[in-house]
Amino acid sequence: MNLIDQQKIRIGSCAWSFDDWRGVFYPHDLPESHWLQFYAQYFPTIEVDSTFHAAPAENSVLGQKLQVILIQLPPSLTPDDGKQALRKFLVQLPRDLRFAIEFRHAGWHRPQFIRLLEKYRICWVWTDTTPLNERNLAPFEFLPCTADFVYLRLLGDYATKYDVDGGHVHRYGKLLWKREAALESWSLKIQRHFPDVRSVWAFAGNHFEGFAPETCQRLAQRLGFDLALPSQCQQAFSADTRSQLDLDL
Repeated sequence: MNLIDQQKIRIGSCAWSFDDWRGVFYPHDLPESHWLQFYAQYFPTIEVDSTFHAAPAENSVLGQKLQVILIQLPPSLTPDDGKQALRKFLVQLPRDLRFAIEFRHAGWHRPQFIRLLEKYRICWVWTDTTPLNERNLAPFEFLPCTADFVYLRLLGDYATKYDVDGGHVHRYGKLLWKREAALESWSLKIQRHFPDVRSVWAFAGNHFEGFAPETCQRLAQRLGFDLALPSQCQQAFSADTRSQLDLDL
């Protein structure tokens, strides 16, 4: 891909506020209130997952920076229970915003729902939640393209997040398991649809390979461009610079 093509691709993390990233992505002494600003130096996009827990105040939603609104349906919601509610919901969505919808139950994987999303120009989210023991396999997913953009979420196996007692299983500050076949497969899928869409949005979570920033970098490389991450030297320089600024105040 050339430089012009890259302007259509936005790769980022599913969130940014992870204490495990302190010292490996964020400088040790960087206040958490500055993490998003630091993140934005390296990634052009982010998923704001705080809306999963509560509806945000109107004045806190990102204004002109809001690009796509993700609608996530729970795995428990089947077409039998939610088909009519979904139709009524889609009719009410404003037409001046872009929406993407993630189906977590395989019962939605039917042509009638593809046509429904095409009618309202809503993107069918591509999601990879492949179990960890299948990480060396290329994912086989139901992947319709229902809008003029692609929205990909590399989420991985949530069984790697908590143990049976609810405690954290891993620290997410480095790659823990590589999904080479999956990244290669997703990059080929993106390239296959690339000429026919206006933009591509791709997000990675820590549970996909253990460290979302590096997964983003590895996907970018497969798509033909570099996505730089902060090095330890850069982090030390940033810390020294802030210390000097503090002294000058």
